[in-house]
Amino acid sequence: MRGIAQGVVDRTLEMGSCDFVADVAARIPLYVICRMMGVPESEWPYLYDLTSKAFAAGDALTRRFAHLDILGYFEKLQEEKAVDPGDDR
Repeated sequence: MRGIAQGVVDRTLEMGSCDFVADVAARIPLYVICRMMGVPESEWPYLYDLTSKAFAAGDALTRRFAHLDILGYFEKLQEEKAVDPGDDR
């Protein structure tokens, strides 16, 4: 968790300014969960974007489609992990 938090903070510092909730506070718990679930780090920002749409988009249709995209993502990840569990068990 410390490494994830440090990475998020470092990224934010490089930006020069930030929205603390969106750029720091919301990312750290999501990225920790992603790590625990074996989501490749390169895909964490994508899941952050989907999660933001799923829970904070202005219209219900956007939220619904984002939820479906999240479910589809994890269904695909589960299928991949069933074939090749990797070292994150």
